[in-house]
Amino acid sequence: MKSNKAMNYLLNRLTAMKKLLIASLFLSGTCVLNATDLTWAGGEVGNNSGFNFSDFGNWSPMGNTPSSFDNVTIGNFTATTDGSTDQYKINGFTQVNDLRIENLVLPKGVRFFIYTTSSDTPTINGNIYIGNIDLVEGGGGEWRSPDIRGGTFGMDFVVKGSITIAPTSDTTQNNSSVLTFGGTNTNGFFKSLTIGENAEIDASTGYKTAVYLDASYAGATLELAGANSEGDTSNWAVIHGVVKMNNSADGSKYASLLIGRNEEDGKFKDSYVSVGGLSGTGRILTKLISDASNAATSHLTFTNAEGVNTVFNGYIARTNKNYKDNVAFIMDGAGTQTLSLSGNTAGVVGVTVKNGTLYYNNESSSGKLVMEGGKFGAVNGSAEFDSAVWSGGKISYANHEAFLGGTPEMIIINGEFEKAPDGQIAIDFEGLDATDLIGDSFYLISADTTKGFLDDANDDFVAENLKNALADFAWNGGTLQVTFNQVPEPAALAALIGAFALLFAIRRRRK
Repeated sequence: MKSNKAMNYLLNRLTAMKKLLIASLFLSGTCVLNATDLTWAGGEVGNNSGFNFSDFGNWSPMGNTPSSFDNVTIGNFTATTDGSTDQYKINGFTQVNDLRIENLVLPKGVRFFIYTTSSDTPTINGNIYIGNIDLVEGGGGEWRSPDIRGGTFGMDFVVKGSITIAPTSDTTQNNSSVLTFGGTNTNGFFKSLTIGENAEIDASTGYKTAVYLDASYAGATLELAGANSEGDTSNWAVIHGVVKMNNSADGSKYASLLIGRNEEDGKFKDSYVSVGGLSGTGRILTKLISDASNAATSHLTFTNAEGVNTVFNGYIARTNKNYKDNVAFIMDGAGTQTLSLSGNTAGVVGVTVKNGTLYYNNESSSGKLVMEGGKFGAVNGSAEFDSAVWSGGKISYANHEAFLGGTPEMIIINGEFEKAPDGQIAIDFEGLDATDLIGDSFYLISADTTKGFLDDANDDFVAENLKNALADFAWNGGTLQVTFNQVPEPAALAALIGAFALLFAIRRRRK
């Protein structure tokens, strides 16, 4: 019996040494052996101490612990506790290749946490897949989700591949299949979260999809639970690629992206997150401690790469109705993002365009529009704001059918519209053929008051990409109007040029 134990111990040590050697070769870029597929075998009943991620006995096949190139699966069991805690905990996560959590059953009151180590950078070298997360006995909430938390505050977390949350059956779950990164306060926050640098190209779109939330059968939610330190405006969470979201066909189950969570008031306020595009249908969620006098804001920046043109239809919601947190959108990529929002229970306090193109619609006013560069346009009828300031960029009117129908999308400014620097604002008609619109006038922008504009609107606005017509701009009360006029025939144009040339010569001779 003793000899068998000694032999098993020796085999385990040799296995560990082999894995360390292979891991070293992997990190150095040298070809390595095939990855091992490991399954969690740590038991179903958790205790206050939790399970150790690196224990040989917690994985099947026996004698293995996950390394940076191994694929691991956690699930296919009911996670309970012995009563000393409400958490089923796995401690000491470091690195794996692919991580799968599926067919995990969480009874009422049981939470499932994976804690990282307190050193190094925990990393998923491949992809994450979240399948069915079944919340039985009713009650509970998204706080019962699989939650990956930092061992100490100030750590970075990297997911090099993609994240897919796609439950395959309508289980008895009360909410969604949810994956949460971070916690409710500093103890669980990550300093930074990076997702999708090596995500694959989606064959159906040609875009790199870094996150896929599929609620076809049950809700699918990704929570980026964190916030910035007071005064920090950097993007603490960065998704390198498109977030693709799909509600169920009947609209009863939601794909949801939570872009900020903070339940430690006084230390963390706003949240800054960037995504490489947002597509499909779903919800944008917020959960930042605030009140009417000191409302926090979740900032979502779109960094769509050139050629990445994504369209999102959905709404914004506060996950805690007592919080007064809001959302601000920033367009700062080379591609195009379309946002069409309705049924919101959280407000939009601002929209800023720096680069790329943003098409936008919201059922209610969206605070302040700031144009610094790129292009901005309304969709689905109009885009409404409390105020607007222009210092650069173009205003786009890409819906040609709206002109032919007599009602192009309008930008409505309920307060002041300010043109900060000198120069003209380009109105980009995106190749509109106005042959059949000669003599017709259309309203483009309305504002209660204006600042920095000249008396003649043609001095402040110039048409671009307009075919077979000339654009004449004029203010009609507080509304900018464009009238399409006939382009002069070549002979008439030549005569006009000649007349100008003659007039110029006479004036020069007189001088």
